[in-house]
Amino acid sequence: MSPSATSSGCPTRRSRKPASASAAPSATGQPLNPPDSFRSLERYVTAQVPNNFTQGTSNVASDAFVGDWSQFAIGMRTSIRIEATQLGADENGLGFASLSVLVRAWMRVDFAVLQPSAFVVISGLTA
Repeated sequence: MSPSATSSGCPTRRSRKPASASAAPSATGQPLNPPDSFRSLERYVTAQVPNNFTQGTSNVASDAFVGDWSQFAIGMRTSIRIEATQLGADENGLGFASLSVLVRAWMRVDFAVLQPSAFVVISGLTA
């Protein structure tokens, strides 16, 4: 997945398909619908947050990061730089001899939370 870019070439927000807000059944089999305030939130899923935390008797719990993302800043010092070469080799000796192309990408960025009270981590979530 590649991020979209603004006219200046700077990447915009990268996201995956929004997660669904399906209702879980209660003990009586009736759906437990989340409140409208929760359903109206944009949700994105990622494989970068582990789902093997222990919470009570469950060992498949995870975390959710909820917040006002307008209070999270990303500063970019340099635009992304992408370099490729057929002449070099990696630690395994792959490169020119194996018809490989080595690619390196880097940029200088920093992150800051502008208002810490705008964020919360919800721990112990299970499917």
